[in-house]
Amino acid sequence: MKSISFKLDENKVVNTSAWLVSLIQFANKVNFFDAFKSFNLKMKSVNYSNLNRLQTLVVSIVMGCNYTSDINEKLVPDTTTAKLLGMDRFPD
Repeated sequence: MKSISFKLDENKVVNTSAWLVSLIQFANKVNFFDAFKSFNLKMKSVNYSNLNRLQTLVVSIVMGCNYTSDINEKLVPDTTTAKLLGMDRFPD
């Protein structure tokens, strides 16, 4: 999917997908991720909650990531969408 790039200052360029931002706003509005809040899975890192990881997985599927390594290229740069889900950035 095409992304939108905008420059915040001389050094910072942000890339995001307008379609993905709209989809996440809708998912938040209908409380789509609430069903996953009680999901518990042991993780080696505590920087992201289980809910954050599930949200990242769902978003990666929506964005057409064929492999989890695609998340680094397609989602990690998209800080706007990550902030809609309460994260500074998507987990890599």
